[in-house]
Amino acid sequence: MKKIKTTSNKGFILIAVVFVMVTSILMMSLYINITLNEKALSVRDYHEKQVFWLAEAGLEKSLNAAIDAPSLLTDSQYWVNNFTDVPLGVGTYTVRVTEDSGVHTFASTATAHEITMTIYQSAGIDTDSLSDLFSYVIYVGGKIDDKGATNLTVTGDQMEGATDLPTVNFSYFKGVADAGQDISGNYTFSDQGPGTDYSGVWFVDGGVIVESDVTIDGSIIATGAIEMRGNSNITITATSPNPALVANGNIDLKNTLNVTIFGLIYAGADMEGNLDVKEAVNLNITGVIIAGGNFDLKDSDSATITYDDSIVIDPPPGFETIICLRDWRQGESP
Repeated sequence: MKKIKTTSNKGFILIAVVFVMVTSILMMSLYINITLNEKALSVRDYHEKQVFWLAEAGLEKSLNAAIDAPSLLTDSQYWVNNFTDVPLGVGTYTVRVTEDSGVHTFASTATAHEITMTIYQSAGIDTDSLSDLFSYVIYVGGKIDDKGATNLTVTGDQMEGATDLPTVNFSYFKGVADAGQDISGNYTFSDQGPGTDYSGVWFVDGGVIVESDVTIDGSIIATGAIEMRGNSNITITATSPNPALVANGNIDLKNTLNVTIFGLIYAGADMEGNLDVKEAVNLNITGVIIAGGNFDLKDSDSATITYDDSIVIDPPPGFETIICLRDWRQGESP
């Protein structure tokens, strides 16, 4: 019988197995490499997002500081002292403010994970808003209450529920106070006798009491409250363009008699200050009244409040205007 030859497939199978193994190893290596690269890219992206939000946090904090006190815009040392390498979370941020043609640019630079990123926000001064509020005879964040008031005359526009209230740069007034009239602590203005009227800018780092029979030809600026309650025969005449009365607390004229004020009156108290003239008799105010809280005229008698347009024409110094935001952009670190 004739035998049939068969060819062995062992060599072919071995080559195929090796090919498959090598291919699998290469594919696995490629997969691992891609996975590692994707993970590295994912980590990088995550770190970049952390740095971005770190820069954004610095930007927001610095903008809020400037909105609360716009005078800081030109105080370069403030930003150096308070916004240099500020630690937050995984890194630090630094903010600087520069000015060009009235436009202030905030540059917030954040660093973390060996990544540095800067974002920019431009801001300007909304001078129109300040002029607008000085065009009212009474401009308050709360309510005007004249319930029970008799013989009340108000000449000029009035605004309740105002939100665009100005802030006061008390450092400015401290700097312009007349010699010997920069007072630390509470102070009382009392009757000094004929020919001894008070004059000039008085800065009181505390509360103020104005007693009866006092005449002031100038300004009282107080970081606390100003009180005249129950007193009489008081005349305060501001020297243009300065305000007449500025208090970071309330201004209390309750139950006063014969009080005359010429100029701007401002009750701040962190935008909640009240001007209380309940039960006042023969009150005369010519100027502009601004209060963060309420203006209470209840049960007053013979009160005359008249708008003085010279205040909007020649606005008083020391009042901060409102910051308006402009363009935002992201860029490389300077």
